[in-house]
Amino acid sequence: MTLCAYDVDCEDILDLTDAATLVAFGTAAVIVPSFATGGASTDRNVVFWDWAAEPPHRVRVIDGEHRLPRDASSWR
Repeated sequence: MTLCAYDVDCEDILDLTDAATLVAFGTAAVIVPSFATGGASTDRNVVFWDWAAEPPHRVRVIDGEHRLPRDASSWR
């Protein structure tokens, strides 16, 4: 591994490591590139920090074939 240091002069960087910054902009999520092994360059992930069962930030799983676990025991 090679580590590098940089001197950066740029004022308009959105720090995606600081959720407070995104919340200040009224953002509930960001779309980021996927770095999954074997993934395509067009694959994306959505990272949420504000979600609920109802809009405007509703997130719900679609599991029509009932493949997901029904309780927390299998997530351990």
